[in-house]
Amino acid sequence: YRSVHGGSGVLGEDLANLDQVLQQEHRLATNLSKRPDFYEGVRSRLIDKDNKPVWVPGSVNEVDPLEVRESFREVVPKLELPDTLPSKKSR
Repeated sequence: YRSVHGGSGVLGEDLANLDQVLQQEHRLATNLSKRPDFYEGVRSRLIDKDNKPVWVPGSVNEVDPLEVRESFREVVPKLELPDTLPSKKSR
């Protein structure tokens, strides 16, 4: 991730380790799943199966940068990650 994004996120946070990257992914997934486009994608792909989503906005050029930043805002509850992974013996 660091090699692609220089180790910093959209909001300027340090994304130097996996925990920080997973926290950001959790924020994105949580916030984006609340947007109407998420439901439109589910409708077009899984419900109606027409594969013809009507996205709003209709193109990347129409996306409001403020909406992008809002997608990275903190969510509650915050993702709690274990300090260590369980050993194979304890699984």
